[in-house]
Amino acid sequence: MNEDLSLKKEKQAIWEFVLPLIAMNALELLISRISLSFATRTSLDALASIAAVDNLLYALAGIFGAFSVIFNIESAKALGRHDEQKLHELIQSIFAINGKVGGSFLLAIVLFHTLFLKNVYGFEGELLASASRYLVIQAPSLFLQISIFSFTGIMKIEKRTSLILYLSIFTSILQVGLSYLFINVFDWGVSGAAVASVLLLLAQLLLYAFLTRKLLSQARKARACQQKLLVSKGLPIGMEEILEGTLFIIALDALAARMGLFAFSLYSLLCSLIGIMKIATYVYGNAATVFVGEALGEKNPVKIRQLTNYMLKVANGWYFAVAILLAVFSPVVMQLFTADQKLIEAVFPYQLFIILVAIPTTFYEIIKYVLQTMDASRYVFICTAIVNLGIVGVMFMLTKTNALTIFSLFAAYSANFLVLSGLFFWKYRKITTNKAA
Repeated sequence: MNEDLSLKKEKQAIWEFVLPLIAMNALELLISRISLSFATRTSLDALASIAAVDNLLYALAGIFGAFSVIFNIESAKALGRHDEQKLHELIQSIFAINGKVGGSFLLAIVLFHTLFLKNVYGFEGELLASASRYLVIQAPSLFLQISIFSFTGIMKIEKRTSLILYLSIFTSILQVGLSYLFINVFDWGVSGAAVASVLLLLAQLLLYAFLTRKLLSQARKARACQQKLLVSKGLPIGMEEILEGTLFIIALDALAARMGLFAFSLYSLLCSLIGIMKIATYVYGNAATVFVGEALGEKNPVKIRQLTNYMLKVANGWYFAVAILLAVFSPVVMQLFTADQKLIEAVFPYQLFIILVAIPTTFYEIIKYVLQTMDASRYVFICTAIVNLGIVGVMFMLTKTNALTIFSLFAAYSANFLVLSGLFFWKYRKITTNKAA
């Protein structure tokens, strides 16, 4: 049977959309690891403090980036309806929200950073001091990061992802230079890594503002009157990210941190490997908000199913391809994270296990984005709340009985996303079947 020509065009458009973003993410990951290796390769304290703070900031960016996800979805729908006024109002509204969120976070970190790191992660002594310095310097990064999310959202709905790649190449070179300057030349260690990171984000923000200046200028006179829409629709997504990012990922981080410095360093390294394998997953999740959003605007349920199935298939193909490359080149990859030979050797027994436990996350991420695009965010939140809290409860019980291990932590990680994937897929099938009826 010949495939429908319009679907072929959509698949081609998806490839043109995702390839620059996958290349960008891979490049940024490689360059960030090279840059951070200046500070972490010879110090487990530096590796642990940077890993803990970066995981925290990543989780918070995911939480507050929920408003940018809704911005992407609503903007795609507005473009599908050719509603430029709505698009301009959305642009003004998302940046107003970003300013409020970023300012509040900056104040909270300045006031409570030591208390947080000491009580949540159990950091003490030099590790606490190192992580505190890194976190305080990184405090402005949340505003910068979520604003960059919004700018890339604008470029994604305009299908200008190739420009995102070119910008990434430039900023990656800049990142290596800044990291080497502040860490090796100025000898600022972990603090130098933080300064380089913040300056890099600032440079990216300014460059994105320049690239989108035409649309920003057109939106300048619009009112920021869509904040209520973005917040009301973004809150369920933000709450889901709080559960997944704060109560789940950070809870597992905190449990691993209490197993000792070496165990936490090993856990952080394994989490980084999962992040590498999922490079394409996040990109296809973002693609779902744009392409499925447009299909929703067209009220075409058949197209929604076709696009979702295609993105699931291709994203899983990317996952296994990257996993195989990681397994083959593991000794080289490990050198980007640490020079501690004992830590590198400790990773090898976990490699196949890590590949297997992270398989459900690809299915979970894409179906989650599709459901959120289809206004099923409340269902996603409720399911995530129940499953996350149940898994974290089991982990704390294992801690009380001294039965907690690296294996049990990642088994819990896998079980969480496997159960959620099943629940999300059931809901997705129910919605698409009803729309087709």
